[in-house]
Amino acid sequence: MGKFNVLGADPEELFELWEWARREHGAANALLLTGDRGHGRSVALHLFRGWHALASMFARKTDLPEPELESFTLERESVILAPISSRGFSNWTSSFDSIRDTALRGPWYSGSPEPDERHLRRQARFLGRCLKAHHPRDARIPWRSRSLRVGRRKVLTAMAVLVLVVAAFDLGKRLWVSFQRTAEAEDVAPSIPWDVDLMLEEVSDPKPRGYAWNGPGTVRFKFRVYISLGGIVHPESVTVSLDANDSYLFSLMAGDEHVGFLELGPTWIGGLDVYDVTIPRDAISYGFDSIVIEAEAGDGDYALGHLLLGPTKDEASSAAAGPG
Repeated sequence: MGKFNVLGADPEELFELWEWARREHGAANALLLTGDRGHGRSVALHLFRGWHALASMFARKTDLPEPELESFTLERESVILAPISSRGFSNWTSSFDSIRDTALRGPWYSGSPEPDERHLRRQARFLGRCLKAHHPRDARIPWRSRSLRVGRRKVLTAMAVLVLVVAAFDLGKRLWVSFQRTAEAEDVAPSIPWDVDLMLEEVSDPKPRGYAWNGPGTVRFKFRVYISLGGIVHPESVTVSLDANDSYLFSLMAGDEHVGFLELGPTWIGGLDVYDVTIPRDAISYGFDSIVIEAEAGDGDYALGHLLLGPTKDEASSAAAGPG
């Protein structure tokens, strides 16, 4: 999977289409990371165009006509969706239908509601997984070098700024509605913020399984917790305690780039549950400098108890070898 050796398929053209899909995915993630609930339509459009570019790459690879954007859809049997497990496919179907409907709706239709953020985040996660699996490796560029990684981030940041400027006029009304809803929510529960920014040391006090979700030292939130790790790290595991009756999306970030996704919960034990998270191999190698925990589904009151980084591969090997 992800390796193209088809007669007549230009590897560089395939890579350009893949890179276009990756840029659309990156722009969508940049908007999602702002936490602003007024950009849902733009996020949906970027994600939908990302899927379309990936499908166009496969069409060119197999010498088939490239799909038209206005009529584009994906079926379960498509090889593009092979990296998505059967367990997660029901979520993919509903969220893809949602972003497709939003992306293709005319911008003059001002009465349309904002898309569900859970659908947007799921599609961003699924598209990222498929992009990674279907990278045209015959045209691979050594982008893991430090200088090129920095360059990629600058390009992504500049692109995100351009997207924000272009989308500002179309989304003005939605932004105002978003601000009003946020203010109303804060009036109802001013003590529980939507988003929380933390340093790793602020959540380093371990909480046991079953600890009260709203007990002393827990971090309560309505949507997302952003945890800065103080620099690039390469742990093989992470231990985290979360309110057990909710589900969460656990994102590993290198700057503004997603390098790993995990889903946690629910477990229904009462209070906090403690998860020992095994980090994906690629994320260990690449490294990450922050972790974003987003509420995926639950009762609307979410809590984080603690988060601890496990040892790196070298540290674990040294501990197993023992002294001297």
